[in-house]
Amino acid sequence: MPVSPLSFVALLLLGLALALLLRGHLRDRQADRPLPHAVLLFDGDDLVDSAGIAAVDPVLHDAARQGLAATVTVLRDRFADLGSALDLPGSAALTRSVQAGGIHLIVERWADYSRLTLTGTAEAGTAQRIASLEGELRILRAIAEDTPCPIWREDAENRVIWANRIYLDLADRAMPPDSADVPAWPLRPLFPAHSEPGASLPLALPGEEDALWFDVTRITRGAETLGFAVNASRIVAAEATRKEFVQTLARTFADLRTGLVVFDRRRRLVLFNPAFSDLTGLPPEFLARRPHVRTMLDRMRDAGILPEPRDWTLWRNRIANLQTRAEQGSYCENWSLPDGRVFRVTGRPHPDGALAFFIEDATDEISLSRHLRLGQDALLEMIDHLPQAIAIFSGSGGMLLCNRAYGELWGVRDGLPDRPLVQEIALWRQADPEATVWDRIGASGPTGEETGTTEARLVREDGRHLQMRLLPLGRGRLAAEFTDAAQATDTAREMRLVVGRT
Repeated sequence: MPVSPLSFVALLLLGLALALLLRGHLRDRQADRPLPHAVLLFDGDDLVDSAGIAAVDPVLHDAARQGLAATVTVLRDRFADLGSALDLPGSAALTRSVQAGGIHLIVERWADYSRLTLTGTAEAGTAQRIASLEGELRILRAIAEDTPCPIWREDAENRVIWANRIYLDLADRAMPPDSADVPAWPLRPLFPAHSEPGASLPLALPGEEDALWFDVTRITRGAETLGFAVNASRIVAAEATRKEFVQTLARTFADLRTGLVVFDRRRRLVLFNPAFSDLTGLPPEFLARRPHVRTMLDRMRDAGILPEPRDWTLWRNRIANLQTRAEQGSYCENWSLPDGRVFRVTGRPHPDGALAFFIEDATDEISLSRHLRLGQDALLEMIDHLPQAIAIFSGSGGMLLCNRAYGELWGVRDGLPDRPLVQEIALWRQADPEATVWDRIGASGPTGEETGTTEARLVREDGRHLQMRLLPLGRGRLAAEFTDAAQATDTAREMRLVVGRT
């Protein structure tokens, strides 16, 4: 049976109406479909179990993995009554429920456990997810715009396709004054696309004397690159100041005859002067490579700059303790080298952990000291054979030396210079308290007016007569000589006989 055009149109309209009714019914049923339970279980602040939360709310899912505190921070923005719902005693199994936008949040607490359950319709869940994502997007945009560090995106051809506020401000400041015809977009890159990782890059701004320095980090994501720049101007300025200070010290120490070497807290060489290289023979190329202190000591040992070890174990322990003793501020030693030289090595620690060594050639000084010591020993040996009792005092009043006869006469058995002149005068006075010489020399020695030789005869309690002579030696020094009076008379008589014969 043929269908008329009017009937065909009627059937078409009827089918369309049925389709619209069916679509609305299905949509209503989908909107009324319950939202699957999303459950979070915490033990204290740690997430121990979760179910369905990733599908319901991905933002809340990321917060839950950080702990209960982060989860509560996210939920407080959505549920106004969440604060009172969380105020539950920890010892009771109590439940609270709050609602916002068709989503129910059930909070349960018992002991140290907390369980959060989200329920509602699919439509409410979709709206909740959209609101959550929009909130996160606003936060990310605020972070990108308000951060004090320049952030930008580049395409595959290194053209800037997005930048945050501070990057745009720097781009405006870096624009040359004669750039009126330069298009505002796309932006000219502030930093070169290819740079050494970890290097600080300068950014020169028109009209400003000093350039800004930035540490640039780039992260490639597909065909695009995300760039971050951190202002490192203060660090670069501080490093430049430090290098200038070190160079100033190096120029100052270059004229010193004492060898200087400084190690940082990691015991790497940071400073040395030419005298150190000259004394030790270590080439400047080796020292410029900043060797470790143990490496440098091994090199010095191989070059014969360290003393020859008699016992390898003792030598090894000595090298191992060198650094520790210097850190304690107690290292000062003379090194007798195989070639006859003597180095005086001093270690000085610093509060920041640095360590400095001073090396000076003490060969001439040690040799002179040895000669002086030999001369002093020869002088002492000579005066020990004299019959006179002799003692010499320094300008400060301490005894410098005395011979064997003086020690036997006055009972001096202990060492020098612990015996002051005052004590010796008191000892002499006991031998003859009535002698008039004590009024002239006083209790501490001859007065300033007594510039010549002071002579006196003392009579000891044992009846022995002593001839005392006090001779000024210059620079406040004083020599005291005691001779047996009878022996002195015989010596004078012999001298007169000899003179008379001539």
